[in-house]
Amino acid sequence: MGDVKPGGVGGPPADVVVSVIWRSVTRVNVVDQTFDAELNIKATAHGGERVLDPSFRGPELKVMNAASIDVINTPEWQLKANGDMVEELQVRGTFTSHFDMDYFPLDTQELSVHIQCDRAVLVPGPNVTTKQVVRLVVADADDPVPCTLVETGVTIAPTLYHTKLVRIQAGHSDPSDSSRGNVYSKIHSSLVIERQPGFFWWNAIFPTFLFTNLTFLSLAIPPDQPADRLGVTIALILTGGAYKIIAAAAVPEIPHLTLLDQYVVASLIITSLVAVQNTIGELTDDENIDRLCGYVLMALWACFNLFYIVQWKFVQKFRRRLRYPTTLLQTDSRYLSDDFSLKSVPKWELWVHRPQISPKRASTFYSAADQPGFAL
Repeated sequence: MGDVKPGGVGGPPADVVVSVIWRSVTRVNVVDQTFDAELNIKATAHGGERVLDPSFRGPELKVMNAASIDVINTPEWQLKANGDMVEELQVRGTFTSHFDMDYFPLDTQELSVHIQCDRAVLVPGPNVTTKQVVRLVVADADDPVPCTLVETGVTIAPTLYHTKLVRIQAGHSDPSDSSRGNVYSKIHSSLVIERQPGFFWWNAIFPTFLFTNLTFLSLAIPPDQPADRLGVTIALILTGGAYKIIAAAAVPEIPHLTLLDQYVVASLIITSLVAVQNTIGELTDDENIDRLCGYVLMALWACFNLFYIVQWKFVQKFRRRLRYPTTLLQTDSRYLSDDFSLKSVPKWELWVHRPQISPKRASTFYSAADQPGFAL
């Protein structure tokens, strides 16, 4: 078996270079944790038949996180004029992805596709010896741009999202994911987008701020008329509750508060405390206590708004370095090969500068690779 070429059963792994073109993104649904996109996926084995074992018939790439998918073309493992073997796959569909909503509506989301060999393995399981071996790699000297974005195809509302980054990473599956203990080579390609919060600022936060301030007008009603006071406050509490329902409908069911939820819940707490304060004057028959409680609630609301503005500005300014998502891949050194080309890199990134963000640097791109020479 020692004479078997790469890609043959029992032979060394066939290195297949994968590149991805994001052709369009038409919908992002954070509630369902899905997005619609069209991609071109290209697999290339340099050297082709001169290097690969004759029995090797291509990697048969498969998108693992597709909720529904339509393969536009019929992929074939073809020999090109330069001697390379190439397989091209064009897909359109709905893909699942995990969206982090902690800082909604200042959230940064990663739209990812997970590509895996369907035919061959990276490392066969302990009882599997008849599998061909394929190692998917990100890039080498002959493929300087392994992941690109056709910006004209990104039709998600630019007033809601800005495209910031495309990323591609190499890795492998966990042996526990396979019933036979196989380890499969994987590629993750991602499109990172940032939400523009203006819609939620003007349609949720600003109205909530106004309604909460209006509850303090109940303090102008004499303390000996608690029914009139409560009538004003309760009406505004119900209005605030309606805005909480609107905010909840914009995010998936999560067990913690988003940045927007924090503001709406704080507003409901303050208005509820104002409702309690509305009865203090009647219960104590002391206008000074009634007035003091009102001033304390006003001060609490003012302090919270100051804190919230500082928090908002901090997250808005530093969210790129704080919260850019990173796809987690297995990188166990047991599956590294000593003869793997040092030209390959585990991660490649392309930053997208849009004219409305930086006019002087529009269409400026740069790439960054972490830890050159360390890859699967």
